[in-house]
Amino acid sequence: MSWQTGSFTILVLVLALVGGFARYERGHPDSRVLALVATLATLAALGRIAFAALPNVKPTTDIVLIAGFALGGGPGFVVGALAGLTSNFFFGQGPWTPWQMAAWGVTGLARATARSGRPLGRWPLALVCAACGFAFTTVQDFGDWVTYSDHSLAQLGVLVGRGIGFDFIHAGGCLLFALAFGPALARSIARFTARLQVTWRPVDGALLPVLALAWRRRGGRGPGQRALGPRRGDPGRLPARRRECRRRLRSGPRQRLQRALLRLGGARPGLHRPQSGRAQPRRLEPAVLRAGGIAL
Repeated sequence: MSWQTGSFTILVLVLALVGGFARYERGHPDSRVLALVATLATLAALGRIAFAALPNVKPTTDIVLIAGFALGGGPGFVVGALAGLTSNFFFGQGPWTPWQMAAWGVTGLARATARSGRPLGRWPLALVCAACGFAFTTVQDFGDWVTYSDHSLAQLGVLVGRGIGFDFIHAGGCLLFALAFGPALARSIARFTARLQVTWRPVDGALLPVLALAWRRRGGRGPGQRALGPRRGDPGRLPARRRECRRRLRSGPRQRLQRALLRLGGARPGLHRPQSGRAQPRRLEPAVLRAGGIAL
């Protein structure tokens, strides 16, 4: 394998990443799907960081694969690619980052061929996660061979032989993580995804009486028309309890005292009509208020 073939392999890798993101954007996901994809990508990245002390024991592959099962190929690819990119801000960016993004992205896309009409059981899901985990580490060995070696088959065998132990460790970790939380996570994501799906159906004859009743309760008004019935200031619009509260407030001791003070001052309680012709409530004079013991 020459350096031209290696360069071509890296170019194909970059085009694959661009094509995966383009497929996701072509689906025009709404904000709820975007939030769910971002949350799962963050969870996958944090899962990798949380187990940094254990070499190659990471739940990231399981989370990405389950996200692909529940959400589809496009969102699953984005979850895997973003998990590889963001987690490497902790582990360190380098030539291995595109290979990790592509490998985990393809893991999210694996649901297109592995998904069936019914959900997988605990052990089948765990075996699929273990196989994807082993494939992920194999892709990393191939990436190291393309990036750092002389591109000979002997060097490829050496790299694969050195990393075969870590590959099995990663596959075993994926198996254990899938047995621990795989079905629960798959049900949670599937339930949330079902809530995002809205189906619009045409109105049939059975809904016409319901719509007619709603239109009548609305006041028999159409778009841009005012409702028929009492106006806003009409007491008939108030509930009986609110009307009773207003009546008690109007007949309270403070109102009775004000009417008595108005009679002492020679004024008649009620409204007076000023020169403007608009009815206004009579104001209490300060002297009258002081005579009644009301503090100003």
